[in-house]
Amino acid sequence: MIAAWWKVSEAAFLDVRLERLSAPEFRHWFKLCCIASINGGALPEIEQIALMLGASVAMVEKRIERLVAAGLFVEGEGGLEPAEVGPCPMARKGGETAPEPRGALSNAERQRAYRARKKAEEGSAPVTERYEGITERYGNPLPKESELEIKTNPARIAREGRDDHFENFLAAFPDRGADNPRGPAFAAWRRAVSSGAEPEEIVRAAKAYRAAVGGRERRFICSAARWLSEGRWRGEGAAPGLSKPGAPPVSSGLWIAADSPEGRAWAEHWRATRGKSPPMDARGGWRFPSLVPPIEKEIAA
Repeated sequence: MIAAWWKVSEAAFLDVRLERLSAPEFRHWFKLCCIASINGGALPEIEQIALMLGASVAMVEKRIERLVAAGLFVEGEGGLEPAEVGPCPMARKGGETAPEPRGALSNAERQRAYRARKKAEEGSAPVTERYEGITERYGNPLPKESELEIKTNPARIAREGRDDHFENFLAAFPDRGADNPRGPAFAAWRRAVSSGAEPEEIVRAAKAYRAAVGGRERRFICSAARWLSEGRWRGEGAAPGLSKPGAPPVSSGLWIAADSPEGRAWAEHWRATRGKSPPMDARGGWRFPSLVPPIEKEIAA
């Protein structure tokens, strides 16, 4: 459904601002206009747009800044709104230049207003509150829970308690700068804890992963969303010293590389006694009780 405030006609193809856009930018402008139409006329939060387009938050922010600078999105009462498109007359009859509408902002002023609004929104509301304005298809708002239901719903209380650990997880996970989008990571966190994972265990595994990749470059470090989606925290969380509360303590042992002679001997011992290969951490090895398996120790004696 296209709202009345955005009508595409043959005049839109004469807009100089649209002609200056590249093909990917034009497609992105069209999709953002559709999203704004569904959302009631204004763009929703950056994280929601990234989820709807299947793109990274950094890419969406970059494209929106470009469209704001081009004057195709302007600040409105509800946030960023698509600007009116149409022919842009350069001059009037008699050579008179068309006056700029009163209150119109320059490209630099639009950029400053957009960045100021974005900076004010960051940190002002937790991630859970940023998703409250999501609307269903055709703009019908989702029904909101009453205040009594929010306070007495055990499932919601437990979920919010698990979500509180998400900030601890981000603090423990290796820093990748802007290449570690928060929205996809939070969605992967929700899926992990909903499947029965313990938040404390994931946080401990993130600390172990941070220690394991301490000397690596950022481009060789996995993003938080992928690390959670692929369940890599299971391998990290099983490392010695990171067992679940109440479980028997595990000896620190010796770390042995998987491709070393000792590592291959331990792999053969595991396959012979347990029917499976030993796990492998992010460094390409695992910790074992001794340098050689028990059978090898008896032969050496």
